[in-house]
Amino acid sequence: MFNHFYLENKPLWELDFSWLGFEWIYPDLAGWNMIAYRRLDQKKNELMIVVNFSPEAHPAFEIDVIADKYELVFSSDDEKFGGDGISAAKIYKAKEADGTKRITFDVPPLSATIFKPKKSRKKT
Repeated sequence: MFNHFYLENKPLWELDFSWLGFEWIYPDLAGWNMIAYRRLDQKKNELMIVVNFSPEAHPAFEIDVIADKYELVFSSDDEKFGGDGISAAKIYKAKEADGTKRITFDVPPLSATIFKPKKSRKKT
């Protein structure tokens, strides 16, 4: 299942050998045993990845984002993988404060979560 997800999402592999495909969001969350970063493909399509190496959950975690909406596209805490399904919401709308957009979500313990910007549908 994850192999298909990997192949379908170019930001995970297209620029593997270039710094253009990687961008730290929060490189220094050592106190929380977490990291957050973006993967980008050649067209600047983004995946945002948050990994929690701790057995502690982090409720209402805020993260800086670029887009207006994000969709949770992968969570290792999903019930289908034997997890608790803590990150149950699928769409997260960014809120702006002090000129910075952020989304808030619950980070499950010992987990990896991946978000993709959700494109707005244009009305015809």
